[in-house]
Amino acid sequence: GGSRWAKFRDAKPPASTDSAAVPHHQGEKDSASKPDHVRTTPHMLLLGDPGTGKSQLLQAAQELVGRSVRTSGLGCTNAGLTCAAVRDGPDFVLEAGALVLADGGVCCIDEFSTIRSHDRAAVHEAMEQQTVSVAKAGLVCRLRSQCSVIAAQNCKGDRSSRRGASYDRSASLVVNSGLPPPLLSRFDLVVVFASGGKGAATEPEKAEFIIGVEPELAGKTAAASKEEEAAMVAERLAGKSLDWTHDVIRDYIAWAQQNALKEGPA
Repeated sequence: GGSRWAKFRDAKPPASTDSAAVPHHQGEKDSASKPDHVRTTPHMLLLGDPGTGKSQLLQAAQELVGRSVRTSGLGCTNAGLTCAAVRDGPDFVLEAGALVLADGGVCCIDEFSTIRSHDRAAVHEAMEQQTVSVAKAGLVCRLRSQCSVIAAQNCKGDRSSRRGASYDRSASLVVNSGLPPPLLSRFDLVVVFASGGKGAATEPEKAEFIIGVEPELAGKTAAASKEEEAAMVAERLAGKSLDWTHDVIRDYIAWAQQNALKEGPA
């Protein structure tokens, strides 16, 4: 049995000079010199109690970015997030999904926890490698999805509760979000919206912030009549300069992207 394979085991590989071997060695050289992929777009998760304005922040993020796509996890599928193969006559064509359409911008996903588990797996590659691998209807390719994902969701509640639960400070983020750890680890920043905690604003403080009343003005309005209170609030708002408009913030974001810091702050 050993003599049967001796000529193959002892033979030296011939020095190949055909043209087919040249690209193979060149490809190995290029792959070795090519630097590893480093993700530069951050991802953020807004997690917290229901009715804390998470969807409003998603809308503001969509308005501030020049290229953005907003979708909801309710009824969202794998093809809707990545791409779908659609018949066009005798052939098939690919239609880009939300993550591919948001390439170079921001993809806002509301109700992130309502995405089904087998559809949520499509987000893993897009958030880390920033690509979408496709193998559908005889089409095999890789699409770019270099976008930041801003997702919002309520805390995980009981199956009978459709509104969601409040944030449990005694539990971890994995328990409160209900997301698998591999997917949760892809978010660089998790912002928690919880009410009733230490240092949280009271209801009068929230009302004063909404109408733009300063603390010293609040003490005066407590003893004033409704007409005097309305006059003081109108005077306060008239002298208030709103410099940070959407246009200014949009220009600042564009300037920050073009003038990135070489080193992080100490």
